[in-house]
Amino acid sequence: MLANSLRKTFTGIEICESCVNAVQVMREKNKWRLLRCVSIPFPEETINISYKEKNIIDPDKFIETVKKSLDSMGGKTSFIGLSIPNKIVKISILKFEDLPKTEEEIIRMIAWQIKNTLRFPEENEKISYHRLDEDQNGKQKLFITMGNQDVLRQYELELKKLKLRAKIIRPAGVNQFNFFSKQLPLKGNVAYAGINNDYFVFFVFENGLLQFCRGVKKGLSDANFLTEADRTQQHYLNLNPDKEIEEVYIGSQVASHRELEEEFTKLTGGQVFVIDEGQMISTDFDLELLEEKERLSSFVSAIGAAQSLAH
Repeated sequence: MLANSLRKTFTGIEICESCVNAVQVMREKNKWRLLRCVSIPFPEETINISYKEKNIIDPDKFIETVKKSLDSMGGKTSFIGLSIPNKIVKISILKFEDLPKTEEEIIRMIAWQIKNTLRFPEENEKISYHRLDEDQNGKQKLFITMGNQDVLRQYELELKKLKLRAKIIRPAGVNQFNFFSKQLPLKGNVAYAGINNDYFVFFVFENGLLQFCRGVKKGLSDANFLTEADRTQQHYLNLNPDKEIEEVYIGSQVASHRELEEEFTKLTGGQVFVIDEGQMISTDFDLELLEEKERLSSFVSAIGAAQSLAH
């Protein structure tokens, strides 16, 4: 029974602005193996990433592209882990003195607290949360994801046409962290920077407990990326003047490892470690070749989505 469980495969897809990344992974003892991966580009005018407006312009082209990617996985797939574009979801940590008993009341409390940040009518909001550990003052902490219900619902409905059920839906940056997270130490005050071309996330953990998060709509391709990274770090330090970030761990989906390590070392003045994706999963890629290393990097959010199905 255990052997069969260990051989179970998990499928993840990432919806990007230009393509669909699909993977199939399997757990091998204490490590994962990437069995299959494919990136299928969207035809022009298929999708337009927006926080407020529906994203899928041409549903037929969208479905056809997703189907092609999943056909490459071999065999029938019903359940998937899904990475949605970072830019259509907000993430934050909220603290409360106390929480109501029911999920419905908790959602209402969250909505009331964040209503001034909404860019669309309140009735269109879709909020989900994950309970974190209490802070040092006994306050209840929640990790919040929020987006436009019409935007998120459109993805779900189109995938259902392929008889697919997205069992877990998370922003790409969160699934990217899911892939890299096991390399973070459980002691000390450490930061994780998850980097993509057009977005980055910044999490700070104190002895393994998430204390701070921020998602920024600027990535490595933006000229202001390093300025925003510095501002984000300073924002955490301003909120926590008695703290310092001891180490920074970088998980990249765009592979520019040496440059990232150098620039973040200048920003933080501390120790910076770029997590090697090749140490996180077994593949048939020749990771001595830069193009193969970059190719593996491009799939980490889809892999993280697939791995989330095993939890």
